[in-house]
Amino acid sequence: MFFEVDGVTKSYGGLVANNNISLKFDEGDIVGLIGPNGAGKSTLFKTVSGYIVPDSGSVSFLGTRLNGLAPHQVCKAGVACTFQDAKSFPRLEMLETILVGAYCRRGAKRAAEERAREVIDFIGLGGKENRLIEKLNMFDRKKVELAAALATEPRLLLLDELFAGCTPTEVVELLELLKKINKDLGVTLFIIEHVLKVIMSACRKVVVLDYGEVLDVGTPDEIVKSKKVVAAYLGEDYDASQYK
Repeated sequence: MFFEVDGVTKSYGGLVANNNISLKFDEGDIVGLIGPNGAGKSTLFKTVSGYIVPDSGSVSFLGTRLNGLAPHQVCKAGVACTFQDAKSFPRLEMLETILVGAYCRRGAKRAAEERAREVIDFIGLGGKENRLIEKLNMFDRKKVELAAALATEPRLLLLDELFAGCTPTEVVELLELLKKINKDLGVTLFIIEHVLKVIMSACRKVVVLDYGEVLDVGTPDEIVKSKKVVAAYLGEDYDASQYK
């Protein structure tokens, strides 16, 4: 199995953030993770990426047990993650920032810089290599975060609300970029997102969390027809057609 979460539970005092969560998917998938605020989505991502150790259960990637590994070891195993509250190095240039990711696999400076420049061109940031991060607009900063993650050469990429704060035009551009990453680079994507256009038009499978538990799993079309999901998250006035 490419990726599997088996019975993961994590509590903070009396609050159960993740309760016996199990899911799995294949290489090449684009999987969405949705649910109300506080449903446990980010806790699950932080568990997968090594920032949180679960109370019980396991996370496996290509047969390797991830829980118990440090974040840099999870990254070396082939799993990269961008977080909603991630902060770049504001006083570094773009190229320097992306080099941080490239050094994950390429220890020599020349090889790391070659990888960083490849990613910069792929993302569409060519010509901005020497700009300071603090001088970039927010949309370009998001693309730099994505580029730094891609520079680690992941096989699985977790994205926590990458589209938050984007304009409709930026959503379309970023959505096409994610599809290109999946198709051209063969990177499997696992996406937390409240921008439902992304979930409906990009994801092949959707996992819905509510109160720390898996509420439903299915294709986007199946999920929007689920009475449980409509009641807990989407709302009765949800119109799926406007997001296709």
